[in-house]
Amino acid sequence: MQTARTSLLPPIEDPTRRNVADLDADDGLDDSWSSPALTSPNEGSYVGVVPREEETTLGLARRRHATLASAVALVERECATFDSYDMSAQAAELSLRKRAGLLAVVRNALEAAVDIAAQEDRLEGPLAPYFAGTYLWLEGVTEALGRLAIELNAMQPEWSALRSSLAEVAWLYEMTLVEQKRVEASEEFGGTALGEALEALASALVTFKSELEQPFG
Repeated sequence: MQTARTSLLPPIEDPTRRNVADLDADDGLDDSWSSPALTSPNEGSYVGVVPREEETTLGLARRRHATLASAVALVERECATFDSYDMSAQAAELSLRKRAGLLAVVRNALEAAVDIAAQEDRLEGPLAPYFAGTYLWLEGVTEALGRLAIELNAMQPEWSALRSSLAEVAWLYEMTLVEQKRVEASEEFGGTALGEALEALASALVTFKSELEQPFG
């Protein structure tokens, strides 16, 4: 009989049960799309995967997870307010809702993999750059989708800006794929719970990226 794991990462809040005012008073997390954690090129850079001074590797993982989970919740909450009567706008909103759903799947898969790695003290080594690249790419994509959700609610979608934002972080996905292949080529994760979680994450990432490349509407 397997013993249930206790998650080492912050719990994911249900975005339908909280409002922006609640987030403002919670944990000091910045819930705006101009958050330094999402816009600064130096924040947790892909090559700089070493934690901040006096911050543990687990602390870094928790911070990244909290930042991403908060941003995804904002996208979900914005999508929940869609109410356009315009047919073309409705099609675009439906497409964004689908992408937001797949984004949540990736977030959950990433959480599961990182949590198991943390429990097994394997956040460093070959998994560090893979997780770092994944978080950074998802943060960039989430910010872009969040801005689009706001624009759709205002009936002023900036499609060229969306394409530009996604293109700016495309290199992070490519580098993440390189690290993913290195992880997959390693035999140390085969047949383990961590290995299964990493496979689920890889599948979720590919599915999400494929959907991002499809036209809206």
